Amino acid sequence: MAKMGVKDPGGSIEKKGFSSRLLQMKFMQRKQEKRKAEEVFEQVADPNPEDAEWVAEGSQRGCILVYEPDPPPGALLGRMGFGGFNPDAEKLQKEAEERLQAAKAGKSDTPVVSDLDMARSMGQREDRVSSMRMQKKKVRRK
Repeated sequence: MAKMGVKDPGGSIEKKGFSSRLLQMKFMQRKQEKRKAEEVFEQVADPNPEDAEWVAEGSQRGCILVYEPDPPPGALLGRMGFGGFNPDAEKLQKEAEERLQAAKAGKSDTPVVSDLDMARSMGQREDRVSSMRMQKKKVRRK
């Protein structure tokens, strides 16, 4: 809706706004609210370019590439700790060294079972399991 112009006796055009009754109508109020919302959105969407582009002093530009190669074939662990900076890694490293020394000396924390002994124990377990199954079947039949 265009604003109407009224001529002055002096010849200049004076702009006249909408009447108060027209401005109080719902569609005019919605249009006014929509305009205000757009203005707020534009202010938020377009901040000062000085605020948008800041750089911390001393920052580096570009990518930082961290290369961690695979551990050598003879290494015990992939990570190592030195001087108490990484106690967990140092603990794991110490445990791995102890296991390696125990294996070299012929000592092992786990008991060594021969294949024959393992087969016998597994066979006995299988016999026990099958006998239990047979007993359950007998109980069910009664």
